[in-house]
Amino acid sequence: MSSHHDKLNIMNTEEILRKNVYDLQEQLVTANKKVVSLQESVEYLKYVEIKVGFFIRGIQVYVEGINTVLNELSMKLPVDGREKGG
Repeated sequence: MSSHHDKLNIMNTEEILRKNVYDLQEQLVTANKKVVSLQESVEYLKYVEIKVGFFIRGIQVYVEGINTVLNELSMKLPVDGREKGG
């Protein structure tokens, strides 16, 4: 009669090492895919940051223009029935 233990597939040291190497290679491939994905995300975020910076600078220029116009108008507004500066 064969016992239950006779049917077990016992791995030798070389087989265990080969399996470990294979598992590590799979983990490395998965990690590399994640790194590439993160690099692409970072590059996209840098692009968005640049675009937002341009947008904010455009708003600043626009607001500066409005402030200039308002300052010029405020100098021409009458004070007690008289124009300023005149």
